[in-house]
Amino acid sequence: MDTAAAPIIDRYINRELSLLEFNHRVLAQASDPSVPLLERLRFLCISCTNLDEFFEVRVAGLKQRLEIGAKSRDPT
Repeated sequence: MDTAAAPIIDRYINRELSLLEFNHRVLAQASDPSVPLLERLRFLCISCTNLDEFFEVRVAGLKQRLEIGAKSRDPT
């Protein structure tokens, strides 16, 4: 089998997990005491907006795919 044509699982990025990891980094900035208070509040607001969008769009889309019985496109 040609190894160049074989898919490598590590090359795939799960969009939902990537968004959650990004949001975790934003929350880390919001909880860092060395960051000025208003900047921390701004990071907290960004995180809140990101999570709202995540649940409204991504989770709803995943639920819809499960309801219609769509096969996972995840490479695993």
